Amino acid sequence: MKLLPVALAALVTRQARQVFMGGGASSMVSGVDRLRADLSGLSDEDRRAMALVSRARLAEGLSDIGAEIHQLLAICKQPLGEWLPVAAVKDAGLNSVRLIDPEDRMPTLEAEELAVGFSGVTGLLEEQVFAAFQDALSQQPVKDANEYYSQARAFVVRNPVIQRSKMFRFYGGLPTPVWTCIDQQFYEPVPASLVAGDGATLCGHCGNIMVVSGGALRCTTAGRGTPLMKLSGDSDSVWNRLLLDLHAPAAQGRNAFIGGTSIATIMAMSGRFGQAAERLTAGIVKSPKEFRDEYSRKLLTGLSLIADMFPLSRLAAAVEDEEEVQAHLDARQGLERIWDYAAKRVAFREGGEALRHLNELQREDDGEASGDQPPAAASSGMGDSEVSKIAAQMHVTPDAVRAYAAEVLDALDTWDREGTDEYLNVLARVLLRAPGLAPAKEPKFFTEHVRLLANVTLLVLQHFGLGPHLRLLNGQGILGDEVFESRPSKELLGLVPESLAGRLSGVRYTVGDEGDVDIAHVGFVGTPRMLMHRIAQLGRDSGDTGPAVLLTSATSLLQDSPSYHINEGPHYVLRRPNAGAGWADSRYFFLPLKDPYDDRQRLFFSGSRVSRREFVLKAMATELLEGGRVSKVESALAQNDVVDGVDRKAAFVVNSYEQCEMLYDHIRQQFPAWRDRVRYLVRGGVLASASEHGITASEVERLGDDKDWDLFIFPMSAIGRGVNIVYKFGPRADKAMIGSLYFLTRPHPRSDSLGFLQGVVGAASEAFDQASFASPEEALAAMRARRSEVSLKVAALLRLPQASRALGEFGRPFVADQMIMILQTIGRAMRGDCPAFVYFVDAAWAPKSANGQPDNNRTSMLLMMRRILDDCLTHPDAALRDCYENLYRSFYAPLAAISGLKTEDD
Repeated sequence: MKLLPVALAALVTRQARQVFMGGGASSMVSGVDRLRADLSGLSDEDRRAMALVSRARLAEGLSDIGAEIHQLLAICKQPLGEWLPVAAVKDAGLNSVRLIDPEDRMPTLEAEELAVGFSGVTGLLEEQVFAAFQDALSQQPVKDANEYYSQARAFVVRNPVIQRSKMFRFYGGLPTPVWTCIDQQFYEPVPASLVAGDGATLCGHCGNIMVVSGGALRCTTAGRGTPLMKLSGDSDSVWNRLLLDLHAPAAQGRNAFIGGTSIATIMAMSGRFGQAAERLTAGIVKSPKEFRDEYSRKLLTGLSLIADMFPLSRLAAAVEDEEEVQAHLDARQGLERIWDYAAKRVAFREGGEALRHLNELQREDDGEASGDQPPAAASSGMGDSEVSKIAAQMHVTPDAVRAYAAEVLDALDTWDREGTDEYLNVLARVLLRAPGLAPAKEPKFFTEHVRLLANVTLLVLQHFGLGPHLRLLNGQGILGDEVFESRPSKELLGLVPESLAGRLSGVRYTVGDEGDVDIAHVGFVGTPRMLMHRIAQLGRDSGDTGPAVLLTSATSLLQDSPSYHINEGPHYVLRRPNAGAGWADSRYFFLPLKDPYDDRQRLFFSGSRVSRREFVLKAMATELLEGGRVSKVESALAQNDVVDGVDRKAAFVVNSYEQCEMLYDHIRQQFPAWRDRVRYLVRGGVLASASEHGITASEVERLGDDKDWDLFIFPMSAIGRGVNIVYKFGPRADKAMIGSLYFLTRPHPRSDSLGFLQGVVGAASEAFDQASFASPEEALAAMRARRSEVSLKVAALLRLPQASRALGEFGRPFVADQMIMILQTIGRAMRGDCPAFVYFVDAAWAPKSANGQPDNNRTSMLLMMRRILDDCLTHPDAALRDCYENLYRSFYAPLAAISGLKTEDD
């Protein structure tokens, strides 16, 4: 428990950094984020620190306050000795220390000092183990110590789980202090829960333990895939954080930390990484618009780009001989292998561990044994066996393969060093001469393809090589946590199957309205939604009955929504007794507002340029509030559902916390009569800055006690499910306070969001997992067919902008996903059987109607929502139809009668 005070102080400082410097589930490389998403959840390290607090308190017979982050941070404003009376605090003389200043709600100096250099609970334990190992090695001659270190490292990496007898055979060649340290510090007995009978099954890929899950063996090691990692386009990017945390301090004179050889080497590596990031960005910006648009949002990999450079489709149109088609595919695969070899050599010129590890992973994925090639070949990736395979694929001699590979390597290396178009053209000419692939004439944009191929490949490899060193910098307190991506836990991946997309990964870029380029590394790992199906099976493999699971969710029943719909049941439906029909008085309005500078135009927020959006929101607020007692909002307050003289409140729904604050400031400046009548949502957390009228999501329900407000501004997705804003006083107690909702923006995911794509892949994977097959052969054939279908969908979605009008066949499921949050938000105005009055202000809800023309399901999100609900309420399955009737009738009726919307049926 000696770690407790330090771990807790580090938790406090991390939370402060997250609030004031931003945090997210993705890691970025460079650029500026214009539409910041909400803060991410707690990290594994946060939860470890909280668990230490819980354990310490419970051991002393005290209540558990470590389970909830806000409660824990709040009590950190008190002296540690008052609420954490444990030896670790007392012995360190920390009884009177506060970790958070109660006045300014910032980490105290003592908290900062305690947290300095702390790399995490797990990291600190690893450092202690390594220190003990170094101490044992220090007792040996330097030459021998280096050899013992190499032997021990190789042994531990290759044998994460091993029998005792094999350990002793290895110990025979080591001095007693060294093998004793390995035996006592590096290994521990295998937990009984992971042992079946007298032994354990090990994974043939990594050597770790296999466990039974869902009737099948699964490895307990986390997968190598990366769910999402932006590589350019955010102020918290990897490259930006490297500049701010590593390079800038060194350049400004705070450079004592670079004395070690490893730090200087890492700085050089990070410089190459930054060069690769900026070179890719520059290449995208300067490329022809037609080419740039073609590849925007498309998943880019070395394989896909080479396929586009030497497409089979053009050849297939003129060739009927299957052998010639296969020869083309084989030759292209040979070029892929040569390119892979050359790119790795250029990215890792110094060779080293990163290149060896990368080649080993690739051989494992290819099903090759690591001992098939000599060390030299393992390092370079072009051994005799590899050359022979390529020669057979390209129908040339091994010497011709070596000569061509040397040409590719030299051309790529020269271009990487020089970076000019002159050498890029040389590389393009070399690739045009690929054996078995050389086209009759140079394809259109071939040089641009080569530029994109080289930049994408080298950036991914540079990041792979830099990745392990980022952990070192983070552990030494030099680099912040923002550079690490979020990924599913290994425990979760051990319970769920792989998705039908497989471990697909690549690079994708988008170009913003202002020409800024965002670049992300995209990957798919597992099918987390299948945990819903798997959780009831836990324990059954060991003879237990498994847990009883009750899943309740209304928004998990919308058949068109790939992200939210759960394809199971429902088995029970809970009906509210004595449910009223107050919703029948609900009214919806399409209310596009005029542009103050052009009466002929309407105000569009969604789809407008980023630089114009602040103006649009302010103009909307002005038109809704100006006019005093006869303003649109005042009129709504005076007319909508006023009972016994008690009115209801209004709300502006926007997309972000920043927009909330911006509108609040605008209203205070322009409308003095509203200054004390407005409340707005701010980011949560004890460390968040105070605001006179700002409230956090956890404080929202307190609005029910506040008699002084009339307008609430909040982002649609920021208030959690089950949070109700109802009167807690007077004759309308327990009735919804908010009665008039103004959607100033049309809800829309960020342009770089992969939520919808992940939903489509997850839904397909879920459907396949629930299917039954007569034989393994039938199942495998079906899996191949489904994977092919999903791959086509992924390719199509990555190339399309996230707009319902542009998504074609995917437009309907896209709108269904957005509907979930929209209906939840409207539902907040219907608590206590109250009617809701909803105003869709953004002209983008129905762009043609805003200009006096009829809309249809494709052009208007409102009409598509209406069509989806109509199909639900007329579903052929009686049970589902009844469920939909209870869930969605109260929304469908006012949407069907919405005013201000023109349709083609009118």
